[in-house]
Amino acid sequence: GYAYTHVISLIIVAKIFTEGIKANGLMELLVGGLSGQPILAIMASILLPYLLALICGSGIAPTVAVMNVLIPVTARLGLPMVGTGATIAMSAHFGRTMSPAAAVVALSAQLSGAEPIALLRRVALPLLAGLATLFALSLWRQL
Repeated sequence: GYAYTHVISLIIVAKIFTEGIKANGLMELLVGGLSGQPILAIMASILLPYLLALICGSGIAPTVAVMNVLIPVTARLGLPMVGTGATIAMSAHFGRTMSPAAAVVALSAQLSGAEPIALLRRVALPLLAGLATLFALSLWRQL
């Protein structure tokens, strides 16, 4: 029952949120300016899924939404599809783990008896360092 109430409901809301962004054309608008800009595409493949996951608390929904839109764009720019997909997935999971709306945060707080914000303070710096490393390696791979 806990999973249905606190976990699955978050995943459903995150999926609806990202589908709404796609349906409104915001995702296409954001990646539309990436034509001929591989560095911007790399930045978008990290920042878009990270921010969406941070907002909605899910790593899966933003990963799928961003991959569906961004992978064809990055493939046209000559960026490796598998590498870009992995970058998107990792970035979304960094964002999800830092989100106060994430099921993993709610469950960890419940099990440990700690406040969610206290948990997030403990993981913020290592996750941001990981995100910065992902960004640096993604740029290095392109150069």
